[in-house]
Amino acid sequence: MLYSDPATMHFIGLPLAKRRARANFHHALRQWRESQAGFLYWRIREPGKPRPIGLIALVFDTSGPRRCAEIGVMLRPEARRRKLSKIAMWMLARQAFDHGLADELRARHAPSHVAVRRLLEGLGYRREAVADGSSEFVHWLLRREDMGDSWNG
Repeated sequence: MLYSDPATMHFIGLPLAKRRARANFHHALRQWRESQAGFLYWRIREPGKPRPIGLIALVFDTSGPRRCAEIGVMLRPEARRRKLSKIAMWMLARQAFDHGLADELRARHAPSHVAVRRLLEGLGYRREAVADGSSEFVHWLLRREDMGDSWNG
């Protein structure tokens, strides 16, 4: 499980015990079935390969005037450094904007995660200042109007 893998969780948080990760997963499934969930998850697969290599998600924030979602991606260690995160994030952002799921996407990462900073910059995200300045993460924003129409991989 991705949430139990120390290499995957290195820049996200402490890895979860497999039992806790499974319990959290089943809790999320229950929430999804019982209500209108504020999140969507997809498995990432390489074309022609059956085994998922990661997850990508949108977590919606309905508290503001604009439709906003936080985007996040996690890949298995063997799937990293191959532009798969960039492809998946670009495709999901394009779909979210084109189909009215969100007007803006937010992302965040640990300050030491230079690869994610480069990824987000390459996708057109703009770095955001946090109001109270106390966040342990670096925050980014991508607005519908700032995203190009074509892939610049």
